[in-house]
Amino acid sequence: MARLIRDGGITVLDSDLTLSNGLAWSVDGRQMFSVDTLSQRIFVRYSSATTTRKPVGSDRATTSRMPRGTTLVRRTA
Repeated sequence: MARLIRDGGITVLDSDLTLSNGLAWSVDGRQMFSVDTLSQRIFVRYSSATTTRKPVGSDRATTSRMPRGTTLVRRTA
């Protein structure tokens, strides 16, 4: 995964993805979620530190199901 900078440069964010299969942003734009299907991982990055990713939930899926794509649902009160 790479990020295009305004001056035309490119920053590599991830070089270890196996099958990048989905991007989504939170409603407020502060979080970016990415899916790596074959490694069974979902990551989140925060807009203030987009180069640092953290796994969402457990580090790997505990079932044989693999994450495919992304869908975010906004919860209302």
